[in-house]
Order: sequence, then C-alpha cells, then structure tokens
Amino acid sequence: RTFGLLLRLVRPRKAFIICYYSRLAMGLILAARKRHILSADYQHGVQGKLHYAYGSWARFPPGGYELLPDVFLIWSLAEKLAIDQWASPTPHRSIVVGNLLTEHVQNRLTSHARNYRDSLRSLGDKPWVLYSLQNFVPPDWIWQAIRDSSAEVNWLIRLHPQYPNL
Repeated sequence: RTFGLLLRLVRPRKAFIICYYSRLAMGLILAARKRHILSADYQHGVQGKLHYAYGSWARFPPGGYELLPDVFLIWSLAEKLAIDQWASPTPHRSIVVGNLLTEHVQNRLTSHARNYRDSLRSLGDKPWVLYSLQNFVPPDWIWQAIRDSSAEVNWLIRLHPQYPNL
C-alpha cells in the first residue's frame, strides 16, 4: 500500500532496486508491476549460478514471478550468462551495464593491494583459507576449524561491507 501510494504520487516510469530479495524491495516490485512500471535490480555483489537469489532457478509460472524484477542490471557477461540460463523463457531479462564503481575502486586500491600482497608474502608458504562473513555471526564450527588448523593454514576473515562491527 505504501509503495502503491508513493508510485501513484511520483508516477515514475522505472523503479530501481538494489537487492531485490528483501521484503521492502519485493513490495516495491509488486507495486510497480501492478502499475505497469518497469522494475530493475542493480547488481550489488557477486552473483552467478551458485547465488541463491540469482542463479539456477528451475520452474516459473507462465508470466514469471511477480516478486522478481523485470530487469537485472548486471556487471559482466558472466552474470548475464548465469541469469539468462533460467530467465530466457520468462519475461525477466538481464542487461550488462558494468560496475559503476570498479574503475574508481581499482585505482584507489592498487597501492593497497601491493602492500597487502607484500605483507602476505612475508607470512610464508602455508595455504590460505578465506572466510567471507555475511550478515550473521559465524557458526561455531568455523572458530573450531580455525583453532584446529592454525598451524597448517593462514586464515583471512573478510567482513561484509554492511556489517563491519560483526
């Protein structure tokens, strides 16, 4: 109801969403669909056929799902191929628009990456395990794995950008 009222007042031709699989985003998608407003999800992180929200969908109703956006705006051909595998027989589609921040971030991080690489090299030849945090506290087994293997491997824990305090 809230998004319906907002869309009726603003009368946009398109609704852009980041992370379509939240309740709020799905509410906006549904309200847009009811008003024949195109909805587009802009890629916000790694996607592909193994991502639960963007890959390997198998069954669709004839008109697609009303809570999926009409268009997925994605970074590269790799994501397009993964989405197009399941989306091609549906009204949902993908368009490669590129990563709008990639060049900026790459330029900024190049010197940081060199310094980081040099510091990692100084730690020896042990294998590395990268554990990427999501939006929840890591399960107990990960801490046990770190304790059990600390002499054999180096561990890196990547914080989720939205949850730096986690």
